[in-house]
Amino acid sequence: MVFNIVKGVLIIKPNNLNKRLKVLHLITDLDTGGAEMMLCKLVQNMDVGCFENVVVSILDKGKLEPCFKSTGVRVYNLGFEKAIDDILGFYRLIRIISMEKPDLLQTWLYHADFLGTLISRLFRIPLVWNIRCSNMNLKNYSKLTAWVVGWCAKRSLRPHAIIVNSETGKSFHINMGYHPREWTVIPNGFDLDRFRHDESCGNIIKQELNLSEEVTLIGLVARYDPMKDHRCFILAANHLIRNMNLGNHVRFILVGKGINTDNKYVTSMIKDLDLEDYFYLLGERKDIPAIMSALDVYCSTSAYGEGFPNVIGEAMSCGIPCVVTDVGDSSFVVGDTGRVIPPGDYKLIAEAIGDLIRLEKLERQRIGEQARKRMEELFSIEEITKQYEVLYHKLIYS
Repeated sequence: MVFNIVKGVLIIKPNNLNKRLKVLHLITDLDTGGAEMMLCKLVQNMDVGCFENVVVSILDKGKLEPCFKSTGVRVYNLGFEKAIDDILGFYRLIRIISMEKPDLLQTWLYHADFLGTLISRLFRIPLVWNIRCSNMNLKNYSKLTAWVVGWCAKRSLRPHAIIVNSETGKSFHINMGYHPREWTVIPNGFDLDRFRHDESCGNIIKQELNLSEEVTLIGLVARYDPMKDHRCFILAANHLIRNMNLGNHVRFILVGKGINTDNKYVTSMIKDLDLEDYFYLLGERKDIPAIMSALDVYCSTSAYGEGFPNVIGEAMSCGIPCVVTDVGDSSFVVGDTGRVIPPGDYKLIAEAIGDLIRLEKLERQRIGEQARKRMEELFSIEEITKQYEVLYHKLIYS
């Protein structure tokens, strides 16, 4: 064995440098969610001289699959009709693990934690769960999901460790009855080369929307989901326009899966409040750094369920001041570089946005620069990847 010290942490490496440690990642799907994006960034940045990664999706192909394959990562799709009740899919997973012979099984999200726990009984390899949310309201999800979460709580001693991306998520799951051998808090990491402010790209977005460069743009990037509370964002916009006399040069964009003109709930709410001239619904986009660079203020109105919101970190990396609700670790992420408001209080959210957009542009930019610096110091993908690598080494060689 070779022993190295990295930032005060002991790392054990095999003497045979040709022997790479193989990690098999099991995840529900490969669509563009926070967990999926974090997994993609992780496998792209892990030391290829020490690690080999394999990704298995429980459901069918997702939009992120090409991103994984472009880095040389093998991707398998089990093709489950539902998340956990496909016997043929279960046997496909057995065959894949038998063929790949991983050194460690890393599962992402509840359904993968469930399936990975069942399958790990057949293979003597370390198992790690990865939990990405905090105080999720199970009433808004299927009975199957609620059952899986309860099942995992009762069997949380099975994995060798549970990774959470937030202290809030850890506390919430402890209260739910999770009692693992080891908790490991590893926050989300960010590609600071990709996510940085680019004024020219931001102006292209404004041109696409036929907006002048002088327009103040407020944005929310989130899939359509009850936990994201788009209603609160729309009400905050309405309050800002109708009651604070800030509507003349302010516009709002909504970006994310399910957020387009086909969304009857969102479009009817905007129409009922007579806000059609103020809102742009862009749907799911791949050019998020450009979207962020077009914004003057980013706003997250999540009501519950967030662990460590990726999108807040992406906005901060692009130097955009943020107004966020106090859900999950959002307040910790922004620190003193943004405004933190209780969830659901649209009037306070509107007032916080108003405070920021009343500032001189240079002062807003200064706050954005502080946000960027916080991301560089605490949440770079390189630093976060090292934390995963240290944990994997410890579990495999302990």
